[in-house]
Amino acid sequence: MFDEEKLRRVDHQQTEDRYLQIRELVYETIKKKFSVTAAGITFHDCMTADRWKTMTGSNLREKRAPWYWAEQFTLYQNQPNRFEIALSQSGQLGALCYGRTSRAGRHTRLDLIESSPIKPSVLGMRAVPIIVQAGVTFAELVGASEIWILDPDADLVDLYSQEQFSSPQVYHPGRLGQRRIL
Repeated sequence: MFDEEKLRRVDHQQTEDRYLQIRELVYETIKKKFSVTAAGITFHDCMTADRWKTMTGSNLREKRAPWYWAEQFTLYQNQPNRFEIALSQSGQLGALCYGRTSRAGRHTRLDLIESSPIKPSVLGMRAVPIIVQAGVTFAELVGASEIWILDPDADLVDLYSQEQFSSPQVYHPGRLGQRRIL
C-alpha cells in the first residue's frame, strides 16, 4: 500500500536537507567575505534578541523590533525553505534575520531583521549590508529572480535603497516591501 503521510515526511526532509545545504553555503560565503560568524538562528539567539527589548542605557538605540524572536523560532524552524542567519562577532550576537522563499521559488523575502541596539555595534555599521548580501546569495542559489524586504522600518528605507532596493511598494494587499531584482 502507498503511505501518503510517509511520502510527505520524506519529501519534507529532502527539502529541509536541500535548503540546509544552501544556508550552509551562504554562511561560509559571508564568513569569508565579512570576517564575521554567520550561522543558523538558535533558540538562545532568539532569547538574546528578545532581551534587547528590555535593555536601557545611553549607549542603546531606542527603537526595537515589535516582534518576539522566541515566538517566531518554531514557526520558521518548521519552514524547510527558510532563510535564516545570525551574525556574531567576538562571541556577541549582532543581528538576525528570518525569511523564506515564495512557494514557486521566484522570489525570496526577508521578513524579520533586527540588529543589536548596543552602540557601538559589534558589527559596526555592517549589519544591513551583510544581511542583504546573505539574502541575495541565498536567493541566487535557490534560483529566485528577486528579493524583498517586507514591512521595512521607515528609518531604514534609505539604507535599503542604498543596497539597490526599490522605494516601498505593495508586496501583497496590506503589506509593503522593498524589492531588488536579481
